[in-house]
Amino acid sequence: MSEQQVAMACAKCESSIDRCEFCEELGCGTPICYQCLAEALRQAMAHPHQHGG
Repeated sequence: MSEQQVAMACAKCESSIDRCEFCEELGCGTPICYQCLAEALRQAMAHPHQHGG
């Protein structure tokens, strides 16, 4: 398996990502996906549950 094929998971939401969106490193110790990064920087808001709870 090459470095480009290494799968990692977002430290916050555990979704599968190719690289950390913050530092863009393939071997980041605390990788974060784009959506979680945008929410952390308050550039986006998490969507509420559709059932309103």
